[in-house]
Amino acid sequence: MKPLLKIVLSIVLLSFAFTNSYAQTTVKKKTKTTTKPKTTTTAKKPSPVVGKEVTVTLKNLSEGTIVIFAGPKDELKNLAKKRTAGGLSKNVLYVHVNEVVCILNGEKTVSCVSIQANTTQLEINSSGNGITIK
Repeated sequence: MKPLLKIVLSIVLLSFAFTNSYAQTTVKKKTKTTTKPKTTTTAKKPSPVVGKEVTVTLKNLSEGTIVIFAGPKDELKNLAKKRTAGGLSKNVLYVHVNEVVCILNGEKTVSCVSIQANTTQLEINSSGNGITIK
């Protein structure tokens, strides 16, 4: 049994020895140079200039609770800017000029209005799917 084990072991060792050895060549290996693709930076659209703060009264004429967003349009997915307006209520919003107030349904916007310098009152219609400046 020992001679068979010695033969198998020597074959395994020889096979490992020959798999790690390479033949010598006279041709030099070429080093590969990789070039990184050039990245171009695209300029973002400048956000609208936020003006002075305006106090706006939001009147909800619908009977249901409405989820609204008040703030810059590029932060529409920001959960901290979302709030609710109760049914048949008046709410006070503090927003800046050129910001938006939107009605949300889940993650989708239903209706939006942009705040101007002379905006003082907003109204959500009785069906809860439209917002207008009054």
